[in-house]
Amino acid sequence: MPFEEFPVPKLDDLLRHLEEVKPAGWVIEVSDLEEAQHMDCMQSLVHILVHSSDEDPAPGNMGIIYQYCASCKTAVRVL
Repeated sequence: MPFEEFPVPKLDDLLRHLEEVKPAGWVIEVSDLEEAQHMDCMQSLVHILVHSSDEDPAPGNMGIIYQYCASCKTAVRVL
């Protein structure tokens, strides 16, 4: 479900959960988004992409995108 927002105490907690539930063969990439700020607090977001590790993924396997705000301790599933 896009734009699902939920509380997460620490980024490590979210990453640990995603590692447990991601499909086999998928990878998790984490990067800082200094140019993107959380609208509630204007702090930088962390971008988390969970996707197939295949060079040519099958249709429908485009991945899942999350953003995490460490200041608000909130994660949002964007896609």
